[in-house]
Amino acid sequence: MTAFQEEIGKVHFRLKVVDGENEPLGYSIPSVGMTLSCGEVWRRLLQTSSYVSAPMSGNAYRRDTLIPVFPIPDDYKTTADDYLMISTPFYASKLAGIDEAIGAYRVHDSNQWALTTVSGKRFRRFVNHDLQNFSLLRQRAKELNLEVPEDLDQRSLGRIWSRLASLRLEPQSHPVKTDHVAMLVGWGLTALWKFSNHNLPKRLIYSFLFLWVGFMPVSLARLGITWLYAPHLRPKCIDTTLNRLRAIVS
Repeated sequence: MTAFQEEIGKVHFRLKVVDGENEPLGYSIPSVGMTLSCGEVWRRLLQTSSYVSAPMSGNAYRRDTLIPVFPIPDDYKTTADDYLMISTPFYASKLAGIDEAIGAYRVHDSNQWALTTVSGKRFRRFVNHDLQNFSLLRQRAKELNLEVPEDLDQRSLGRIWSRLASLRLEPQSHPVKTDHVAMLVGWGLTALWKFSNHNLPKRLIYSFLFLWVGFMPVSLARLGITWLYAPHLRPKCIDTTLNRLRAIVS
Protein backbone atom coordinates (compact mmCIF):
# COMPACT_ATOMS: atom_id res chain seq x y z
CA MET A 1 0.00 0.00 0.00
CA THR A 2 2.90 2.35 0.70
CA ALA A 3 4.17 1.81 -2.85
CA PHE A 4 0.74 2.56 -4.36
CA GLN A 5 1.18 6.30 -4.76
CA GLU A 6 -1.51 8.21 -6.65
CA GLU A 7 0.19 7.99 -10.07
CA ILE A 8 1.01 4.28 -9.78
CA GLY A 9 -1.20 1.91 -11.80
CA LYS A 10 0.56 -1.34 -10.89
CA VAL A 11 2.90 -2.55 -8.16
CA HIS A 12 4.92 -5.71 -8.73
CA PHE A 13 7.20 -7.48 -6.27
CA ARG A 14 9.82 -10.21 -6.06
CA LEU A 15 8.75 -13.79 -5.21
CA LYS A 16 10.88 -16.39 -3.46
CA VAL A 17 10.68 -19.77 -5.20
CA VAL A 18 9.58 -22.77 -3.10
CA ASP A 19 8.87 -26.42 -3.86
CA GLY A 20 5.59 -28.32 -3.47
CA GLU A 21 6.25 -28.65 0.27
CA ASN A 22 6.81 -24.89 0.64
CA GLU A 23 10.56 -25.34 1.14
CA PRO A 24 12.73 -22.54 -0.35
CA LEU A 25 14.72 -23.54 -3.45
CA GLY A 26 17.32 -20.84 -2.94
CA TYR A 27 16.39 -18.34 -5.64
CA SER A 28 13.73 -15.80 -6.53
CA ILE A 29 11.72 -14.50 -9.49
CA PRO A 30 13.02 -12.23 -10.88
CA SER A 31 16.51 -13.37 -9.93
CA VAL A 32 18.75 -11.39 -7.61
CA GLY A 33 20.52 -8.67 -9.55
CA MET A 34 17.52 -7.95 -11.79
CA THR A 35 15.68 -4.83 -10.67
CA LEU A 36 11.92 -4.73 -11.23
CA SER A 37 10.99 -2.20 -13.90
CA CYS A 38 9.49 1.07 -12.69
CA GLY A 39 8.09 4.27 -14.15
CA GLU A 40 6.75 4.56 -17.70
CA VAL A 41 7.35 0.92 -18.57
CA TRP A 42 5.44 1.12 -21.87
CA ARG A 43 8.52 2.84 -23.32
CA ARG A 44 10.62 -0.21 -22.44
CA LEU A 45 7.96 -2.49 -23.94
CA LEU A 46 8.17 -0.69 -27.28
CA GLN A 47 11.98 -1.03 -27.23
CA THR A 48 12.37 -4.71 -26.32
CA SER A 49 8.82 -6.21 -26.06
CA SER A 50 9.39 -7.04 -22.38
CA TYR A 51 10.34 -5.67 -18.99
CA VAL A 52 11.40 -7.12 -15.64
CA SER A 53 8.33 -8.23 -13.73
CA ALA A 54 7.00 -11.11 -11.63
CA PRO A 55 4.50 -13.92 -12.30
CA MET A 56 0.81 -13.18 -11.76
CA SER A 57 0.85 -13.56 -7.96
CA GLY A 58 3.58 -10.93 -7.75
CA ASN A 59 1.40 -8.16 -9.20
CA ALA A 60 -1.18 -5.78 -7.75
CA TYR A 61 -3.26 -3.60 -10.08
CA ARG A 62 -5.26 -0.43 -9.59
CA ARG A 63 -8.81 -0.98 -10.79
CA ASP A 64 -8.61 1.93 -13.25
CA THR A 65 -5.65 0.23 -14.93
CA LEU A 66 -7.61 -2.95 -15.61
CA ILE A 67 -10.90 -1.51 -16.88
CA PRO A 68 -9.57 -0.56 -20.37
CA VAL A 69 -8.15 -4.06 -21.02
CA PHE A 70 -10.98 -6.23 -19.65
CA PRO A 71 -12.45 -8.66 -20.46
CA ILE A 72 -9.42 -10.91 -21.00
CA PRO A 73 -9.73 -12.67 -24.40
CA ASP A 74 -10.27 -16.43 -24.46
CA ASP A 75 -6.93 -16.84 -26.26
CA TYR A 76 -5.27 -15.82 -22.98
CA LYS A 77 -7.41 -17.98 -20.71
CA THR A 78 -4.37 -19.81 -19.27
CA THR A 79 -1.87 -16.96 -19.74
CA ALA A 80 -3.74 -13.97 -18.35
CA ASP A 81 -0.62 -12.70 -16.61
CA ASP A 82 1.16 -12.07 -19.92
CA TYR A 83 -1.93 -10.41 -21.39
CA LEU A 84 -2.01 -8.00 -18.44
CA MET A 85 1.75 -7.55 -18.34
CA ILE A 86 1.77 -6.33 -21.94
CA SER A 87 -1.50 -4.40 -21.96
CA THR A 88 -1.61 -2.54 -18.64
CA PRO A 89 1.56 -0.40 -18.92
CA PHE A 90 -0.13 1.50 -21.74
CA TYR A 91 -3.00 2.45 -19.40
CA ALA A 92 -1.08 2.93 -16.13
CA SER A 93 0.72 6.22 -15.63
CA LYS A 94 3.63 4.49 -13.92
CA LEU A 95 4.64 1.17 -12.36
CA ALA A 96 6.34 0.68 -9.00
CA GLY A 97 8.49 -2.27 -7.92
CA ILE A 98 9.30 -3.82 -4.55
CA ASP A 99 12.58 -5.71 -4.80
CA GLU A 100 12.10 -7.47 -1.46
CA ALA A 101 10.54 -10.96 -1.75
CA ILE A 102 7.12 -10.51 -0.12
CA GLY A 103 5.43 -13.50 -1.77
CA ALA A 104 6.23 -17.06 -2.87
CA TYR A 105 6.09 -18.94 -6.17
CA ARG A 106 5.66 -22.70 -5.99
CA VAL A 107 7.43 -24.95 -8.49
CA HIS A 108 5.86 -28.39 -8.72
CA ASP A 109 5.03 -31.06 -11.31
CA SER A 110 1.68 -29.50 -12.27
CA ASN A 111 2.87 -25.95 -13.03
CA GLN A 112 1.60 -24.54 -16.33
CA TRP A 113 4.80 -22.60 -17.03
CA ALA A 114 7.46 -23.23 -14.37
CA LEU A 115 10.16 -25.56 -15.63
CA THR A 116 10.83 -28.70 -13.62
CA THR A 117 12.15 -30.60 -16.67
CA VAL A 118 13.56 -29.41 -19.99
CA SER A 119 11.78 -30.49 -23.18
CA GLY A 120 11.35 -29.20 -26.71
CA LYS A 121 7.57 -29.34 -26.30
CA ARG A 122 7.70 -26.96 -23.35
CA PHE A 123 9.80 -24.45 -25.23
CA ARG A 124 7.55 -24.67 -28.29
CA ARG A 125 4.73 -23.50 -26.01
CA PHE A 126 6.90 -20.58 -24.97
CA VAL A 127 7.71 -19.69 -28.59
CA ASN A 128 4.09 -19.85 -29.77
CA HIS A 129 3.00 -17.79 -26.79
CA ASP A 130 5.72 -15.21 -27.49
CA LEU A 131 4.51 -14.86 -31.08
CA GLN A 132 1.01 -14.22 -29.72
CA ASN A 133 2.41 -11.59 -27.36
CA PHE A 134 4.25 -9.79 -30.17
CA SER A 135 0.94 -9.53 -32.00
CA LEU A 136 -0.79 -8.14 -28.89
CA LEU A 137 1.94 -5.57 -28.34
CA ARG A 138 1.68 -4.34 -31.91
CA GLN A 139 -2.10 -4.14 -31.52
CA ARG A 140 -1.84 -1.99 -28.36
CA ALA A 141 0.74 0.27 -29.99
CA LYS A 142 -1.46 0.74 -33.05
CA GLU A 143 -4.47 1.62 -30.88
CA LEU A 144 -2.43 4.42 -29.28
CA ASN A 145 -0.63 5.54 -32.48
CA LEU A 146 2.76 4.41 -31.20
CA GLU A 147 5.52 3.01 -33.39
CA VAL A 148 7.03 -0.44 -32.90
CA PRO A 149 10.58 -1.17 -34.19
CA GLU A 150 10.62 -3.55 -37.16
CA ASP A 151 13.32 -5.66 -35.49
CA LEU A 152 11.43 -5.97 -32.19
CA ASP A 153 11.69 -9.78 -32.15
CA GLN A 154 15.49 -9.43 -32.27
CA ARG A 155 15.62 -7.31 -29.10
CA SER A 156 13.93 -9.50 -26.51
CA LEU A 157 16.51 -11.61 -24.70
CA GLY A 158 14.06 -14.03 -23.07
CA ARG A 159 12.16 -14.68 -26.28
CA ILE A 160 15.37 -15.36 -28.21
CA TRP A 161 16.40 -17.84 -25.50
CA SER A 162 13.11 -19.71 -25.93
CA ARG A 163 13.54 -19.92 -29.70
CA LEU A 164 17.14 -21.12 -29.43
CA ALA A 165 16.22 -23.77 -26.83
CA SER A 166 13.29 -25.01 -28.91
CA LEU A 167 15.42 -25.19 -32.05
CA ARG A 168 18.30 -27.06 -30.37
CA LEU A 169 16.12 -29.56 -28.48
CA GLU A 170 13.70 -30.52 -31.26
CA PRO A 171 14.62 -28.80 -34.56
CA GLN A 172 12.13 -30.85 -36.59
CA SER A 173 9.18 -29.44 -34.58
CA HIS A 174 10.41 -25.88 -34.05
CA PRO A 175 7.56 -23.41 -34.87
CA VAL A 176 9.64 -20.77 -36.73
CA LYS A 177 10.98 -22.52 -39.82
CA THR A 178 13.27 -19.65 -40.87
CA ASP A 179 15.28 -19.81 -37.62
CA HIS A 180 18.82 -21.15 -37.58
CA VAL A 181 21.31 -21.40 -34.73
CA ALA A 182 23.90 -18.84 -35.84
CA MET A 183 21.20 -16.22 -36.43
CA LEU A 184 19.60 -16.71 -33.00
CA VAL A 185 22.95 -16.70 -31.20
CA GLY A 186 23.83 -13.46 -33.00
CA TRP A 187 20.49 -11.91 -32.07
CA GLY A 188 20.92 -13.06 -28.48
CA LEU A 189 24.37 -11.54 -28.07
CA THR A 190 23.20 -8.27 -29.64
CA ALA A 191 20.11 -8.11 -27.43
CA LEU A 192 22.22 -8.93 -24.37
CA TRP A 193 24.82 -6.22 -24.89
CA LYS A 194 22.72 -3.55 -26.60
CA PHE A 195 19.24 -3.76 -25.09
CA SER A 196 19.41 -5.60 -21.74
CA ASN A 197 19.89 -4.06 -18.29
CA HIS A 198 22.05 -6.92 -17.01
CA ASN A 199 25.26 -6.10 -15.18
CA LEU A 200 28.66 -7.05 -16.61
CA PRO A 201 29.03 -10.42 -14.80
CA LYS A 202 25.62 -11.57 -16.01
CA ARG A 203 26.32 -10.43 -19.56
CA LEU A 204 29.53 -12.43 -19.61
CA ILE A 205 27.84 -15.53 -18.19
CA TYR A 206 24.91 -15.27 -20.63
CA SER A 207 27.29 -14.71 -23.56
CA PHE A 208 29.06 -17.94 -22.68
CA LEU A 209 25.72 -19.76 -22.33
CA PHE A 210 24.48 -18.52 -25.72
CA LEU A 211 27.59 -19.93 -27.41
CA TRP A 212 27.40 -23.14 -25.36
CA VAL A 213 23.71 -23.81 -26.07
CA GLY A 214 24.07 -22.79 -29.70
CA PHE A 215 27.09 -24.79 -30.75
CA MET A 216 27.75 -27.63 -28.31
CA PRO A 217 26.30 -31.12 -28.96
CA VAL A 218 22.63 -31.41 -28.01
CA SER A 219 23.30 -33.38 -24.82
CA LEU A 220 25.56 -30.59 -23.52
CA ALA A 221 23.26 -27.86 -24.86
CA ARG A 222 20.43 -29.44 -22.85
CA LEU A 223 22.56 -29.12 -19.70
CA GLY A 224 23.09 -25.41 -20.38
CA ILE A 225 19.36 -24.86 -20.93
CA THR A 226 18.55 -26.73 -17.72
CA TRP A 227 21.02 -24.72 -15.66
CA LEU A 228 19.64 -21.48 -17.09
CA TYR A 229 15.92 -22.16 -16.69
CA ALA A 230 15.89 -24.38 -13.60
CA PRO A 231 18.51 -23.04 -11.17
CA HIS A 232 17.43 -25.52 -8.48
CA LEU A 233 18.62 -28.35 -10.75
CA ARG A 234 22.15 -26.93 -11.11
CA PRO A 235 25.01 -28.77 -9.36
CA LYS A 236 26.29 -26.78 -6.39
CA CYS A 237 29.74 -26.55 -8.00
CA ILE A 238 28.18 -24.57 -10.89
CA ASP A 239 26.59 -22.06 -8.51
CA THR A 240 29.90 -21.73 -6.66
CA THR A 241 31.75 -21.05 -9.93
CA LEU A 242 29.16 -18.50 -11.06
CA ASN A 243 29.30 -16.68 -7.72
CA ARG A 244 33.09 -16.51 -7.88
CA LEU A 245 32.95 -15.16 -11.43
CA ARG A 246 30.48 -12.47 -10.34
CA ALA A 247 32.79 -11.51 -7.46
CA ILE A 248 35.83 -11.30 -9.74
CA VAL A 249 34.16 -9.21 -12.44
CA SER A 250 32.02 -6.93 -10.24
